[in-house]
This record gives sequence, C-alpha cells and structure tokens, in this order.
Amino acid sequence: MQTNSSDKCYVYFDKYLLAVINSVSASNISNSSIILTVNATAGENPMRSL
Repeated sequence: MQTNSSDKCYVYFDKYLLAVINSVSASNISNSSIILTVNATAGENPMRSL
C-alpha cells in the first residue's frame, strides 16, 4: 500500500462550555417537602441548535 505524503486525516472536537452550579440553598424543609434554590451559570452546546 502506498500513500501520498499529502494524504491527511483531520479530527475535530467541539468544545462544550459546561453549566456550573454556583450555589444551592434549601428552605421550607418539612417531613414531606423541601424547596431548593439553585444559582447556576448556563453552559453552551452548539449541537443543540441542529
């Protein structure tokens, strides 16, 4: 098998910005329920728009 030195294969990986949870707080805790408040920074997924 022979190849040309100009034969190349390229692989590209998409960079994803992950969501980050900054803080979580709990309130109104009882025997049957809890309220969680989450502060987060949104991530980015470019494939989502396809």
